[in-house]
Amino acid sequence: MFARSVCLLATLAALAGCASGPKELAPLKEFLAIDLRSYTAAGFLFTPDPLYAGKYESLGLVSLTVAPSGRQVPYKNSSQMHWEWAPIKLDEALREAQARVVEMGGNALVNFKIEPKTGLNERPHYTISGFAIKRLDVGR
Repeated sequence: MFARSVCLLATLAALAGCASGPKELAPLKEFLAIDLRSYTAAGFLFTPDPLYAGKYESLGLVSLTVAPSGRQVPYKNSSQMHWEWAPIKLDEALREAQARVVEMGGNALVNFKIEPKTGLNERPHYTISGFAIKRLDVGR
């Protein structure tokens, strides 16, 4: 049984070495910063903190999913098709989330999260979620 397992692993390793595609990947550094200062200046609070220490009214749970438009295009030198996605504009999604909370009567989104979703053969998207509140201890 052990010999069979070793033989299977050796075969899989040999096949993996024959696969086409890049043999090396360059290092990758990715940095994402979301500037929320304009919302703060306008009296709106986005915070990842699940608790707000001041006085507030609970308004409700909020979840907004944004996905880009896409179109099917052929692979280079092939008739096979794949999806090509437009960029996701996260700043527009944040403005939409703020507008929805304001429509509910709120001025803050606590327990604020942005979750990216991508995968093979999956439409990329972001889900923005949190708990909408109306802060009662701020002037506005």
